[in-house]
Amino acid sequence: MIRTISILCVCLFSIVSIAKAQYGDECADAVTATLSGPNYFDTSSMNPSNEPDPDDSMCYGTYLNWNNSPDMWFVFTALADDTYNFSTCNLDGYDTSMVLYKGDCTGLIQIACNGDSPNSSNDCQPYYSEIEFGLIAETDYYVRIGGFGGGYGFGELTITSAGGSGGGEIWHVDTDILASGDGTSWGTAFETIEEALTVAVDDDEIWIAEGQYIPTEEQTSGDSRSVSFLIRQAISIYGGFDGTELTLEDRDVSSHHTILTGDIYGDDNSGDNISENAYHVISSMNVITGSIIIDGLWIYGGNANVAAEPLGGGIFIDDSTTVPINVSLCKIRDNNAINGGGIAVENTSLSLLKAKIKLNNASLYGGGLYINGDLEIDSCLITANKSTLGEGGGIITSGDLSILNTTISQNSSRTAGGISTYGPSVNVENSIIWGNNSTYGSSAQFHGSYATIGARYSCIEDLPDELSGNGNISLNPHFANPYGADGVAGSGDENYRLFQGSPCIDAGDNTVVTTSRDLDGVLRFIDDPYTVDTGNDLDGNAIADMGPFELVPADVAQDGVRIWSGLNSDQFQDPDNWLPIDVPGEFDIALFNLDTVYEIFAVEDFAIDKFDVSLGNIRIDLDGHSFQFRDTINPLQFSQSTRSSSLGFKNGFVYSQGDIKITGEDNKLIINSDASMYAEKLIINDGAILDISGEVTANVINSGGIIDIGGAQITNAYLGGSLNETDQLEDPLLPSEIIFDIEGLVAGISHDFLSVSGSIDLTGMTINLRYSDTWTPTDGDVFNLADSGAGISGLPQILTYSGLPSEYVCHWENIPAARGGSGEATVTTTGPIIFGSANTTALNATPNDIVVADFDGVNGPDIAMSMPSFGSPATVDILLNNGTSGGVWLGFAAPISISTGTTAEDLEVGNLNDDNAPDLAVTNYDDDTVTILTNDGSASFSTTTLSVGTGNKPISLAIGDFNNDDGNLLSDLAVGCESSSPVGVQMYTNSLVVTADGRSVPSFTLASTWGSPIPTSIDPTDVSDNKDLDLIILSGPGNSVTVKRGDGSGNTIDFMAMPFGLPGGSNPVAASVALLNTDSYEDYITVNNGGSSLSILAGDGSTLSSPSSVTSIGDDPLSIDATDFDNDGDTDFVVSELDEFDVRQLAIVRNDSASSVVTLGIGDPIANGSEPSLVAIGDFDEDGLTDIISIIDLGPIVGPLPAAGVYLNETALACASDVNGTGVVDVDDLLALIAGWGGADPTLDIDGSGIVDVDDLLILIGAWGPC
Repeated sequence: MIRTISILCVCLFSIVSIAKAQYGDECADAVTATLSGPNYFDTSSMNPSNEPDPDDSMCYGTYLNWNNSPDMWFVFTALADDTYNFSTCNLDGYDTSMVLYKGDCTGLIQIACNGDSPNSSNDCQPYYSEIEFGLIAETDYYVRIGGFGGGYGFGELTITSAGGSGGGEIWHVDTDILASGDGTSWGTAFETIEEALTVAVDDDEIWIAEGQYIPTEEQTSGDSRSVSFLIRQAISIYGGFDGTELTLEDRDVSSHHTILTGDIYGDDNSGDNISENAYHVISSMNVITGSIIIDGLWIYGGNANVAAEPLGGGIFIDDSTTVPINVSLCKIRDNNAINGGGIAVENTSLSLLKAKIKLNNASLYGGGLYINGDLEIDSCLITANKSTLGEGGGIITSGDLSILNTTISQNSSRTAGGISTYGPSVNVENSIIWGNNSTYGSSAQFHGSYATIGARYSCIEDLPDELSGNGNISLNPHFANPYGADGVAGSGDENYRLFQGSPCIDAGDNTVVTTSRDLDGVLRFIDDPYTVDTGNDLDGNAIADMGPFELVPADVAQDGVRIWSGLNSDQFQDPDNWLPIDVPGEFDIALFNLDTVYEIFAVEDFAIDKFDVSLGNIRIDLDGHSFQFRDTINPLQFSQSTRSSSLGFKNGFVYSQGDIKITGEDNKLIINSDASMYAEKLIINDGAILDISGEVTANVINSGGIIDIGGAQITNAYLGGSLNETDQLEDPLLPSEIIFDIEGLVAGISHDFLSVSGSIDLTGMTINLRYSDTWTPTDGDVFNLADSGAGISGLPQILTYSGLPSEYVCHWENIPAARGGSGEATVTTTGPIIFGSANTTALNATPNDIVVADFDGVNGPDIAMSMPSFGSPATVDILLNNGTSGGVWLGFAAPISISTGTTAEDLEVGNLNDDNAPDLAVTNYDDDTVTILTNDGSASFSTTTLSVGTGNKPISLAIGDFNNDDGNLLSDLAVGCESSSPVGVQMYTNSLVVTADGRSVPSFTLASTWGSPIPTSIDPTDVSDNKDLDLIILSGPGNSVTVKRGDGSGNTIDFMAMPFGLPGGSNPVAASVALLNTDSYEDYITVNNGGSSLSILAGDGSTLSSPSSVTSIGDDPLSIDATDFDNDGDTDFVVSELDEFDVRQLAIVRNDSASSVVTLGIGDPIANGSEPSLVAIGDFDEDGLTDIISIIDLGPIVGPLPAAGVYLNETALACASDVNGTGVVDVDDLLALIAGWGGADPTLDIDGSGIVDVDDLLILIGAWGPC
């Protein structure tokens, strides 16, 4: 059963297209009909059955007029000897004809038929069919439904029995009854559900009136949490009554809420107090015949969180119940369990229809659903469910899985955030699977072991190529509000109805829509006149939308969405510019969804409910007028597409009754210099941008966004309020940033200036200074960039600058004042970092990885490269350093090739046999091995092979002494695997074995295995500052960084540590450990290929900071290495990137941090045009300066000619004691230092301690004389 499933992520599933299935088109394909139904059907795409011909003579008083009609077949098994009624009554149905048969499909016998029922009803279409007939228990009957005169359409079949719609007694329950009765009517209803469950037998129904019901009957004596509504019979339980209804059809489930809760003491709302809640709200045991129906209930507050009761907080179906379970019209939310937070089914099938499964949690598997059997889902919403430590945030199942007309979104887990299946097949049709999250970065939407996966007319994020076509798309579905009022995804307040312009509108498949109304009760098959039909209907009918909700476009007479077309003029108030032809008013939404730049003019004051800029760059010239947002929750919504959008205002006034939130990476709100905006708060989230040249009167919360002062223009901007003084609404996904442009010394004229009336808190921010390359500052220039009327607190995490000549550095300082304060940047002179041109060595292929070490013990560092295979084993190639002669470096000798496996990839260097000679280890992805190359000290290597387990796919390595309690300094091995069980890291400890010929060779023993996001790279370092090596794991697919603290014995202490998320879309590809500031703790830098940035996670002696800070870099960065290039005591780094013309180069990022603020400047690039990719460092000419080696292309135009390019460091050694830059340390430097005594001038604070003191004086005296 599922509870014993191991998480074997071996992706052996196949992906196929689903042939268009016509269920019920012939007798042999008859759909099973159930009592009480409704059993929906659609004959629009059905074919007429050839035989038998219906016999009109049996239709007393009516005619079938079958006329070769398209028809639908159902099969029904009578539960008891009784009279049954078959009806196609449906107010939205068509003119049907119906025939009832007995026998089997090879010998059908017609026993009844009807064209038009004599029983008219206002609840039915004018002409519907009805048959009443006595049936025999346990006998199959076939119902055939066609259309009068060949008609066809959508309908529903309802079957009831003379003994009641379920074939048994109906028991009534009403918590508001004055005194509990016998349950036979509403007037004599039971007061509790337990009373009804006690008397109900097979085929009975329990009808429950609105109100809240708490179970009271203990299933285990003395355990108050064992109370549950226990189902012991094959019965149907219905909720949603007001207590007067006579039929199920009389119910209004949306208005009358029947709530079943496990909150025994009614204290859940007082704070997350669920520890004493019932294990299961509803449970079932020992039901082996018939079926169970649960319909129209709200099920809350179960908590199956103990080892004895680990399954199904909301609904738990024990393995002793083997009958089908049908759940419809239910809301199942806020339940918890170890497995199956919402529903757990151990040994049977589950069918869900029009259910909402949300905000359920499992600590291990199946946050929403945990089903050990077949699972059918139709017209449901499954969202915001979570599996904390396991998989299947939304669903985990072991049987066949069918998903129709459903949205599964924003569920999360370690792996398989959306769906995890261990069954044979998954069929997805007319559904949306989007935005599910896997913290370990694997299979966020789907995970299927051995499953055949098929999809048609569905919207699936990261759609595999094999599923393209068949009406499938992988475009943002553009939900109405995917973040909800709180702006946080997956919190439960999201709106998953489709918004105008969604690619899922009119894009579904009519043949699989099984209900006449959607999850909201809205009619299906509504045409949106503003959307091109892309779905499936061969007869030209209106096409259903994907997912469970149907969009109803507003017309001119209704409030709703108005779509900008711009077809007539550039005026906002021109009705001919909008669809429908109507200017949006104060209760309408103005939608912009065109991929272009529009400048629109207002001709009068106006107000609308909200703006939605789905796509495009909109500039609104208010022409002196005012504009007002009326919506108080989410008045401005930005792009749901994969491209960024912007909205700008100029020449007027903008007012908002609610908080303005800018969300979505690179989406931009622009306030021009002649515009003013007024709001209570303006919140910048998720990499969004506020481009401000004018005035914003609001408290501004920069929570993961960017404030760009003036955009590309120099400006004097004003904030009337505080900046980041208010508490953050949530943990920012991205670091906050403020950008200033500088091309002169005058604030607001030749450099940006920000004036804030309230306080400014810069804690953790990045300050980005963009100097103009057309203007050169002088030493000591000071730029007053911001002032505050109430003071500036906190220091930025990072100061980054670009555009300065390479001999300049920049520093930040907060300057207090009598009233308020200011923030200043100061430019000082230092020596530039300079590299020579490339010394090249041609290669026969482009390596996968490169490392530097002195393998032969002479001439300085050599290099080793993991080389790809070409029809033969891959190799590790060693290039030995020829040393220098007469001050000239002589390059490398011819390569030494050593065979490894079939795919040599990640290459690492370390001392593996305790002889102080550098050895190598390399992953062989396809072979599931690691090759160990043991060096004898002269660059002669012997090889051994370490198997990491079949199918585990090693992709990364780390070498270090993780087992430091073994009494030696032997390096151990950490292996990152892409497909291990679980995905993560294997730790191997090392012990030496002496061979017969007397050699000592490493021997590795698996010490531990633990899960992590897919490990792109592993870096060993002492993050926790306790002298035990820890591991930092970078995950590109997981977009995250995980810290595993070593315990000194080859294990980790916090093996369940959650990863740190990087900015959305970062796609980190490489990383480096470096000391960046003055606190002596190592920091961690990630290269974000997707975000064209570097993330910096600062070390604090216990862990790394989260969220990370970010500094921009050129596009498409690939590789990084870090060292002190200018020997000034801090760590610089080199990054492979693209320049502004998309030419690859190596960016030199110099670090001149003099305090806790990491100060990074972009220096002069090297290797421009040589396509440098991999990068590493080493002092190849042994001159005391670290050089750079990169894999370059000598012929990027004529064809690939790979080479190893060495760039020798020609930087003049820093002379920190020469404080006046004259090239000699003398009395003038001494006098300057004395004059600055006790201050914090970074040019005088030689040791970087933050104060000019005696330590600086001693350093200066020790360096006396020429530099």
